[in-house]
Amino acid sequence: MNILPVNIDLMIRAYPHHLFPHSIMSKNYSAGNLLADVDIMRIKDNTFITIERNAKFKITDGNYMLYSDLYAPQADNIIYRLCDKNDEIIVKINHQHYSRNWASIHLFIDNLSDLECKKNLKTCDVRFGKCCRDSLFVYDGKNKFFPYYKVSEFPYWLRIKVKDNEVLAYISDDGINWVEKLHCYIPFADKTQRVIGVCFDLQADSYYDWLFSNYIQLFSNLEHQLLIDFLVSPYKNYLPYSHNPILDFLPIRKEIIESKYDSIFEYIKSCIDIKKYIDLYLDEFFMPDREAYGEYHIRVQNLVYGYDNDSIYLLGLDSGKPIQSKISIKDFFNAYETCKEMFNFVYEIDFFKCKFSFKLDYFKRSLENYMSGEIENPQLYNMDSIMPLSDVTFGMNIYSKLLTDKGIEIIKNDNRVAYVIKEHKTCMYERLKFLKARGFLNECNYEILIGYATELKDKSSTMLNLIIKNEIKNDSLIAEKLKNHLIAIKAIEEKYYPLLLELLQ
Repeated sequence: MNILPVNIDLMIRAYPHHLFPHSIMSKNYSAGNLLADVDIMRIKDNTFITIERNAKFKITDGNYMLYSDLYAPQADNIIYRLCDKNDEIIVKINHQHYSRNWASIHLFIDNLSDLECKKNLKTCDVRFGKCCRDSLFVYDGKNKFFPYYKVSEFPYWLRIKVKDNEVLAYISDDGINWVEKLHCYIPFADKTQRVIGVCFDLQADSYYDWLFSNYIQLFSNLEHQLLIDFLVSPYKNYLPYSHNPILDFLPIRKEIIESKYDSIFEYIKSCIDIKKYIDLYLDEFFMPDREAYGEYHIRVQNLVYGYDNDSIYLLGLDSGKPIQSKISIKDFFNAYETCKEMFNFVYEIDFFKCKFSFKLDYFKRSLENYMSGEIENPQLYNMDSIMPLSDVTFGMNIYSKLLTDKGIEIIKNDNRVAYVIKEHKTCMYERLKFLKARGFLNECNYEILIGYATELKDKSSTMLNLIIKNEIKNDSLIAEKLKNHLIAIKAIEEKYYPLLLELLQ
């Protein structure tokens, strides 16, 4: 049995090509506010001093829990005290948020005056700790080393020991048996001003840097049944290919799978066991928890995220909402074999690529393009391979298409349009909180703007609810109500976005 993590509480989820990457990234990569949980085993009368940068400590009897705000930038928090001539620290690591390969919790020795004037601990005298990936971080005052060391599970222990100018550092899986990983001599200039401590060099969440840098521009072609979607990924063979700095995305031909594995189940096991998710098409006629079960054939994308001896665990969409399923291997085999698509798609988390920073200028250009209905560098998206660009509408120009009788009819009959609009406004609402947290908006300007963002989010939610209610009980005034909501949303955006651009700093 092996079940990988997925998240269904998402901002962006109306289509599988958004739902699946976000369900993987946000679950694997989001800090959930807790960055670290450590116990300092040898503590001297609460003599430790804390420095908090972008995260907050909760301290209880030698236990330090480090929390960050959801949209906070990288944490670089420090705990330290004066170091005796012969001294040591032992730290038990109960939790360490895996944000990027080289993020770490490490022990250090430094000069007090140097520590106080530094913005971070990148150049302290000695550093020893555990990176998020399977390696240690060792700095002996001259050279950096990244020796391989795999921790099977939490907790693990770090220890640094000082004897005059001699420094030794160890790691342990049980707090009893220690493996020496550093032994060096440091000519400390002034031992009376020497400090020893713990540094938390942990990134809160680059996922949000990437999310809020994108999902701004929309595009649509109602004449060709291209309803409305976010312009994020390049297109190939009529499919958007996941393109982001966190996931690897690889199409695998079915015949390759069949030539290398005895069954699709063996292939799934091999992928899941090395933390790879599989995106494939299944026929819902054979899936007991789906509306089409036993009634009609419909091929839809599903994400395989786990298995046990008898079942496969799937993530899919049902009427615009994520649905998690557990189906028998027999039902899965029938649902899979009925579909004739040539490719499966494999997603793999690659933390080495996770360093991504939000750029304000890029966001401004993207928002300006959304307002004007223009697109920069259309060749990057390869959209003209599936339709002429002249047939595609972008940004706020989409409202003129949606407000036609045909547009209203499409919105009424396919709730994915309303879901995308709601997701767009919700993302803009959360993006405003992100901009404030990162210092691009001061408190006063945030308070001026949040009313617009809230109204957009509420209007789009109400419009979606109107459509869902209309599916249950026909509303003779639904067309007029939808038009009124679209007009109101457009009017708010015309006021809100120019003001946002003006107030950003």
